Amino acid sequence: MKMKTNATTRFLGLILFFIGAIIGFFILTMSVWGDIEANTFDKAVISEEKLNTLNCPVFITEGELGTITASFENGTDKDHSPTVRTRITQGFVTLYTEYRETVDVPAHGATKLDWKVSEENAAFNRLVLVRVYQYQNFGIPSRSNSCGIVLLPITGITGVQAFYGGLALSAVLVFAGLWLYRPVSDDQRERASSTFLRKQQVYRAFLYLGSFFIVAALLSLFGDWLLGILLLLLAFVSVIVVLSFAVSAQ
Repeated sequence: MKMKTNATTRFLGLILFFIGAIIGFFILTMSVWGDIEANTFDKAVISEEKLNTLNCPVFITEGELGTITASFENGTDKDHSPTVRTRITQGFVTLYTEYRETVDVPAHGATKLDWKVSEENAAFNRLVLVRVYQYQNFGIPSRSNSCGIVLLPITGITGVQAFYGGLALSAVLVFAGLWLYRPVSDDQRERASSTFLRKQQVYRAFLYLGSFFIVAALLSLFGDWLLGILLLLLAFVSVIVVLSFAVSAQ
């Protein structure tokens, strides 16, 4: 009876683990998809440097006003006023709203701008694409960057709440599942058996996989689509390797 209960508990743990891992994989995939699509948006003008201060939410929800921010830095000894051009999709990839602003940036200082976006900006009701371009200005190099914001078809919460709430739920389910899935035995002779040792190896493999999804989803906040693609490939390979190892260990 004890073995049956243990097997049932471990099966439940496996179900919880995979639900949590799927949520983490979804967050990672949506973040990478948005950045890849944004990288091709309004790319005709080439800048000298990347605008690393551009900050966009991963998600927005229906009825929400999301906020995009960017800081414009001046490393010279004089005050400057570069022009900033911002383009945000307006329902279609080929249709966008353009903002042109002159930004007063003090010597060795920075000035922040922000823009609001909503579901009306989402191209085909799926993705808000943004491109910010800072023109060159008396020693300040031109800088540009883009981002993609996924519109979630839900209401009542913000995109930031959906992202961190989903990430927290993923972590709770993954580690609760791992806790239930862990091999347990009160018999010292059983713990030394080859079968029990294989179960421990499988458990460590799933522990790595669950931790990877959580960390990868957090790293998606950096907005680097190349890093995102690499993480997705590593996630896919990790799933195949861990599942193959688990099957062979049975």
